[in-house]
Amino acid sequence: MALDNITEQDLTGKGVTPLSDIPGLSAEQMKYKFEQILREVVIPKFNAAIDTLNALLYTDEWGNAYLTINNLLTSYDEIRANTDATKAPNGIATKELDDAIRALIATTNETITLLAGRVTAVENGVYVVFRANGGTGTMPQIKRIPTEDTNAITLPNTVSYTREGYTFDGWALTASGTGVYDAGDTVVGVNDLLTGNVLELFATWAADTP
Repeated sequence: MALDNITEQDLTGKGVTPLSDIPGLSAEQMKYKFEQILREVVIPKFNAAIDTLNALLYTDEWGNAYLTINNLLTSYDEIRANTDATKAPNGIATKELDDAIRALIATTNETITLLAGRVTAVENGVYVVFRANGGTGTMPQIKRIPTEDTNAITLPNTVSYTREGYTFDGWALTASGTGVYDAGDTVVGVNDLLTGNVLELFATWAADTP
């Protein structure tokens, strides 16, 4: 979804300006007319813009937002596809600049290669983000480069999360899932598990027996 401007067409027939001097509206209807542009035009456009931006971001459990490389390139393709070059003062120069910026993004991050019909993160690697999922403590986001032959990465050997009354029982792919990986395990087929170039793993916990 693109970021849309508010146009005159959006405003047509809305608000108090188009009304006659004696509009014949009730007090409640008149109150709404004063808020109509804000409620029906400004707020929906603003919320749509926020939704579009949020869709491009990856947010960690501390509320930090990141724009992943894959999302950045995808967004750039969408912007390019929806740009009317004929409106630019110099279409050729604009296109050359566009190509140069896109090449710079791809080259600087060295992330994109075409492998078996899919875009695979190679040089930039995979970012693994750990979720405490009810536990406490911190584990830093790590970066791993998948092996070329098995598309695999190895997880850290230690787990710094703890939970009173529980023992760590492995890493799951969802918050409600069961542990499928232990500390130090090798994760195979990483590309099928990614959101952008991020692998999110949730700690699972087994209750201690009294």
